[in-house]
Amino acid sequence: MNEEIKVRQYTNFNNDVYEYGPIGEEALCKHLIESNKHYINVSKLTEFQTYDVDIIQINDDNVQSELYLDYFKNNISLKKLNAISYEVKTDTYGLKSRNIVWEVFSNSNNGCMSKSKADYLYYVFINNNKEVVEEYMINMKKIRWWLMSHFDKINQTSYLKSKSMRRGKDNTGILLINVDHLVNEKIAIKIK
Repeated sequence: MNEEIKVRQYTNFNNDVYEYGPIGEEALCKHLIESNKHYINVSKLTEFQTYDVDIIQINDDNVQSELYLDYFKNNISLKKLNAISYEVKTDTYGLKSRNIVWEVFSNSNNGCMSKSKADYLYYVFINNNKEVVEEYMINMKKIRWWLMSHFDKINQTSYLKSKSMRRGKDNTGILLINVDHLVNEKIAIKIK
């Protein structure tokens, strides 16, 4: 990668979600299509935003789309429908920082990554031209277990740091997790 990596000095969270979020969603959908997998993009549906799920991979064409939402509302695993759910994050800083961002809390509520019901986190690093450069697939159960087992190492190592930040009126607590370390630990799989 010869391109100089520039980091934006100012972010607007709400704008970033709408401007950059679809880039990662499109990348995942492209992978699913190339693998002959069917999917539903539910990222714009309020009901699924509550569960922090963006894409549902459908493995049974006979199941009606409404049933997926019913299963989520009733805390029933999508595995019973032979489906897989994904939370998608598109990151404009990751190429330089080498970190993924795990939101722990926002205004005293569980952060999106902590409360997500997704089976997998699909994490994308993009460059200044809004092109996908690196993609990672992370099993949510594995990373949650890994975080719990590494809790005592927060701010004690180079691969796991905590940080608080302010977005508008929101106070947010995050963990910065080195993605290369996650790949070495087999918590993340590098796709591209």
